Amino acid sequence: MSEPFFLEVIGRRILVKPDRFEHKGLIAIPETAQRKGTTGRIVLIGKTTEDDAVHGLKPGDRILYDRFSGGEIGFEAEAGHPERHFRYLSYDEVLFKINDESAVKE
Repeated sequence: MSEPFFLEVIGRRILVKPDRFEHKGLIAIPETAQRKGTTGRIVLIGKTTEDDAVHGLKPGDRILYDRFSGGEIGFEAEAGHPERHFRYLSYDEVLFKINDESAVKE
């Protein structure tokens, strides 16, 4: 992210902005029934010690995680800022780092 972020990640955690999946067609699907994204971009990473391997992850990386991993956190829209939704994961919940985005179909 180019702008300073208002949260600081503590410990072995990662803040992720999930990818959005849009459903097109004539049938309206309630948000609760829509497919939850299992890929997203790392926004923030908690500080680590030298003994704590981050496996080369950094903000901006796209990752794959289990759809039930971590937790959700959201912020309501405010003046000049849209509504925002994130997931927080532990390092161990990251399954893969996506190196070639053209190989991943959404």
